This record gives sequence, C-alpha cells and structure tokens, in this order.
Amino acid sequence: MKKGFSLVETIIAIGVLLIIMVGVISVLQLSIKAAGRTGARVGATSLVNKRMEMLRNLEYDNVGTVGGIPSGLILQEEIVNLNSIDYTLKTFIQYVDDPADGLGDDDENGIATDYKRVRVEISWQGRYIAAPVVAVSDFMPKGIESVTGGGTLSISVFDAQIQPVSLANIHIVNTDIVPNIDINVQTNPQGKIVFPGSPSVGEYEITVTKEGYSTAQTYEADSSNPNPDPGHLTILEGETTDASFAIDKLAISLVIETKTFQGLDLLYVEFDMIGNKIIGEDSGGQPIYKYSQNHDSGVTARVSINNLEWDVYDMSSPMINPNLYDIAASDPPEPINVEPDTSNNLTLYLAPHAPNTLLITIKDPLITSASVRLFKSGYDETILSGFTGQAFFTPLQTGIDYSLEVIKTGYQDYLLEDVEILNQTEINIIMTEP
Repeated sequence: MKKGFSLVETIIAIGVLLIIMVGVISVLQLSIKAAGRTGARVGATSLVNKRMEMLRNLEYDNVGTVGGIPSGLILQEEIVNLNSIDYTLKTFIQYVDDPADGLGDDDENGIATDYKRVRVEISWQGRYIAAPVVAVSDFMPKGIESVTGGGTLSISVFDAQIQPVSLANIHIVNTDIVPNIDINVQTNPQGKIVFPGSPSVGEYEITVTKEGYSTAQTYEADSSNPNPDPGHLTILEGETTDASFAIDKLAISLVIETKTFQGLDLLYVEFDMIGNKIIGEDSGGQPIYKYSQNHDSGVTARVSINNLEWDVYDMSSPMINPNLYDIAASDPPEPINVEPDTSNNLTLYLAPHAPNTLLITIKDPLITSASVRLFKSGYDETILSGFTGQAFFTPLQTGIDYSLEVIKTGYQDYLLEDVEILNQTEINIIMTEP
C-alpha cells in the first residue's frame, strides 16, 4: 500500500521550499541592484568622458566655468538626464601654480597661472545610488605660458585649536566685475584653497560654512557696519591676498537659569547676552559684536540656547519689566567660555538693582569662604565669598576712596586701595600661596 505525506512532512517540505525561494529572490534582488548600479555608473562614466572630450576641443583660453576663476562658458553645476536617471554634473576649473618653476613671488618667469586643472564629478540619486564618478585632468597652454593678469587669492580655514578644517565649503562672490564671479568650492586636507589668476579688483565676498559648524565670512561696509572686520577682500595685480577664517563645531546647548540672590527661581527675566568676537566698529569707534541678543527666561526661569558658536559670553542688564536687577553671582562665574561641541549650564543669581555695586570674583582657583572686606570712611562691610568664589556689595556710593581686603587661610592677604566704584563694577582677584 502506498502511503501519502504526513502533515508534518508536508509542513517541512513547504518550509524548505520557502527558504529556497527566499534565497533565490534575495539573490535575484541583489543581482538586479548590482546591475542597476553598474548601469548607472556606466552612464556616469560616459557623461564624464563626454565632458572631458568637450573641454579638450575648446581653445585653452575658453576652458573655464561661468562665474569661475578662470571664467568660461561651462556651467559649474547642471542636471543631465540619461537613461531615465538625473545626474548632477559638477565642473571645477582653476589655475595651477606649478612648483616646478617656483611658487608665487619665487616663480622663475613671474607667471603663477602655469596651467588649468579640471575636475569633473557626477553623482546621482535613486535606487541605484553609488559613489560619484570623478575625473581630473590638466590642460596646458600651447607654446609658452601666457600672462593672464590678476593676482592670487589664498584662503585658509582652521578650527578653535588652530587645526586645518578640510572639506569646508567656501563661497566666493564678486559682482563688481564682468563676468561676475560666483564659486562654490571645498578646502583640501590642509584646509586651503588657492586661486591664481584672480581678477585684480576689490569686493571679493567670502563665506565659509560646514555642516554642524559655525560660519565665518567677510562683511560689507555699510551704515550699520562702516568699518567691517574682516571686510570684503581686494586682489592686487601680481600679489597674493591671504585670508584666514576660523570655524568649528557648534556647541550643543547653553542652558541659563535665573534665580534670586537667595536661590529662588526668578521668572520672565530679560537679559542681554554678548559674545567677544567682533565683526567691525560703528561710526563712533564702538565694537560691533558678532553675537548680541536679548533672551527671556520665561515661565520656567530658564532658557536653552542651542547651536551656539564657540566664544566667551557676557550677560548684562537683567530686568523684569519695569524693574532692573544686578548680577550678584553666577555659577560658573561669567563671562562663560563656551567650547565647540559641548553642553553648558549657567545660573545667574540676581539682586534688586542699585546705581552702584561691586562684584568680586576670587579665581584661579575659585576660593570660597574667603573674608572679603570693603571699607572707607563711614562704610565698612565684610562678606564671605560664596560657593562661586564671589562676594557682592550693594548699594554703594560713587567714588575712588574704597579699599578692598581679602583674607583666606593658606593664601597671602590681598589689599587693593583706591578702588573706584562706578555703576556695576566687577573686579577679579587672584590669590597666591605664601
């Protein structure tokens, strides 16, 4: 008698068949994907070769890009559709100062534009995305080198530790010449980019960026910033203009809390926050700060400021309309140094405003429980420095006849005479060991 398959055997057979089918389908999908990527790369390679061949057929003087240095008729970036794929084609052309005959001012024949280097990059999106196809080729002038005129623009980008920043995006614009210059380029591993043959003219606008980093730039002279620093660059004939820009990772956050001098939350406090970096001077010679904003601690008595540029920040003019306050202490003592890629916290302890006050900070290191005495004829007050190493005297009279004495076991006594009190005065003291 013939026996049929049992239920268990049937389930096992179906399971084995499913495993085989899944494997076959996976292999098929991988094969299709690989074939698609190969086809896309073949198309990209074909476009690169076509662009290079077109450039080779141009006269040397015409090898350049629209808005580039050197200038020409080739678009810096364009979309090309081939086989239903949209390719992004980028062409970057620049003069090269070959070290074989000397660089810059040491060039044997005084010509820094020895030849042109062309870089063509093609990338694409979609199901079959892969690494871009890149080709680089040098184009030599026929016969001897020719004088193109202009000077050399050299840009360096470094971080907060004075280390070079590679792949920083540099945008160069100059609309004061025809044809206009409008270039987007990235720094090399040494954080540099050099443009020999840059037209001799002023008003080169430079902007330096990188994802997740701060921004650096040149500034235009106008009524709001008549003396910018740095201003737009000028290229002089036969000379090199060197410019350096500093960018680094943005700080993750700075959380600022506002409290009373007694440590209770103080709500809806407005205060000014100013960095130390300067981008120019106004008509009266006063500095214009890169960062200067007003903040409000709101209903939570705290404000979180994200993506802040590394800098040293001061807080001032705290108020709850219409009442003013003074900063009686801060943790840590301000100004606060915000480093790249860090999370920071600052607590401001506020006291009712008085016309004249004195905030003492004993630092390097912060010294707590030091006896801080401020005295003059008719006034004598002693305060122990708090956990922030600070002592706050309020209210005071305007004058220069105060004396300040600080005593702490294990340190030399500190005495400062003829202390001038004017508005909100701050003094930092460094105690020394005997």
